Amino acid sequence: MPLHAEMAEHLRARILRGELQAGAELPPLSSLVKEYGLARMTVRKAMDSLEAEGLIERYSGRGTFVRAVAVVPKTALKVHADLSQLEHSVSDLEVGVGVTSELVGTVDEDGTVFRRLRRVHTRNGKPFCLIDLKLVHSVYDQAPERFDRELVLTVMRDLGVQINSAKQIVSLDSANTERAERLNVPFNTPLFKVNRTLTGAGDTVIYSAETHYPGDALQFDIEFTVGK
Repeated sequence: MPLHAEMAEHLRARILRGELQAGAELPPLSSLVKEYGLARMTVRKAMDSLEAEGLIERYSGRGTFVRAVAVVPKTALKVHADLSQLEHSVSDLEVGVGVTSELVGTVDEDGTVFRRLRRVHTRNGKPFCLIDLKLVHSVYDQAPERFDRELVLTVMRDLGVQINSAKQIVSLDSANTERAERLNVPFNTPLFKVNRTLTGAGDTVIYSAETHYPGDALQFDIEFTVGK
């Protein structure tokens, strides 16, 4: 597929999934060139395709905006599982390259402060998932060195952090430039996106994460209970 078509497909999918909502302004051409690592003419051709399809509209001197389009509704399949299954599934992962840690600051109305950790987890030396997580700073401060170099869920378990509820939503996504590079997959490769949230005392969020897995790295085995 030509590069401009790959870029157009990536943005098209984000628009049709509702990630880029009607009225949202897209970055300027120079920023898209840098983000996608493509030539200016290639990016312009991708934008021309999206405009011809009626997905975006461009205004001279004002910018490029997403148009209102019909978003396909999703059907949610609710599945219950024990949190220990999640802990077991990541027990053999390693914290790999690109470990970064930063203080997010006040992000909630109640003034809760989080530490943000972004890194690649590996399995058998190969990239397994790209994770971008926020951990409430009062928990992070209990073992900052461990949280920076070990799996967050494992450290939380060892510290005895109270978890009242856990929820995750799995959806489909695709590899943008950064994800493709860090997961060592081709641009626009199908990915699983997992949004995970853990709450503690008072049902306040203590951990939230967005994790991307290559399509061949994850599998869900669901056993249904048959009513009698």
